[in-house]
Amino acid sequence: MISSIFGRTKPINFVLLALFAFVFLICYYLLSVPGGLTLTLLPDLLLTVLLVTFTMLLIEFINRKNGLTKDNTYLSFFFLLYLCMFPKIFADVQVIISHIFVLLAFRRVISIKSGQEVRSKIFDASIWVFVAALFYSWSVVFLVLVFAGIFLYGVNYYKNLLVPFVAFLTVAILAVTYKLYMGDALLWSDFFDLTPTFSLDKYADLQFVLPLAFISAFGFVSVVYYFMKVSGRAYKARIPGWLIMIFLLLSGVVVALVESANTSELIFAGFPLCVMMANYLQSIKKKWLKELFLWLFLAVPLVVLFL
Repeated sequence: MISSIFGRTKPINFVLLALFAFVFLICYYLLSVPGGLTLTLLPDLLLTVLLVTFTMLLIEFINRKNGLTKDNTYLSFFFLLYLCMFPKIFADVQVIISHIFVLLAFRRVISIKSGQEVRSKIFDASIWVFVAALFYSWSVVFLVLVFAGIFLYGVNYYKNLLVPFVAFLTVAILAVTYKLYMGDALLWSDFFDLTPTFSLDKYADLQFVLPLAFISAFGFVSVVYYFMKVSGRAYKARIPGWLIMIFLLLSGVVVALVESANTSELIFAGFPLCVMMANYLQSIKKKWLKELFLWLFLAVPLVVLFL
């Protein structure tokens, strides 16, 4: 049933996912947030739903342009439910916005393959990464993704390698100008805070451990499958797959160094991991097994709500 709905790309699928996000967030506020859902929280809820819906549409746009999966909406389905498995992510709007800018950077990096306007694409990608870092400092780690694209696509001329530094100066000048205009003090910590943090309390919370165990198991199988699939392609066809794997690796670095109590850092691993899981699901020939995985993905967030 689920595979027949999301096995194709239809506009109605995104409407269904947006409605699911809205209903899920209402339930989350009612069941898990102290004080429940009040009128004062409604604007935040609507903003979060809009940002998540925009993120899904952006992910689908990147997917369609680069053929990361087949013609289906499994990627968006997995991504939304991945977020719902860790619902505390929804409370951190700044991280959600930062993640959107990182996705915009990835979109420009992967488009370098066309060989057109290469320097402009490197500059745009770098700009997006530094803007993302203004919302969430550790997003700057994804600048490695820009340099990875430069080297993998073989456009590593010295002028291209200098472009990210020009982008840094551009964002820095604009940020400092804004601070001065607002009359704020110029403190480095206002722009970047790269202090590693560790919160081990969440590992005693079944609401976190259960979905983490499920994602880790399904994710491990998907990563192995994806690696083998990408390795069998021609060099140029491998590059998008390698960029996805580098994206996941960098997300792992962020998750390892910034273990916040609200688990918001996990959002960065969502896109690359869900690309891999969607590819693995597509490889399953038995329909009942495919349905089982999809129903499990749908069930885990609902179980988490009542833990």
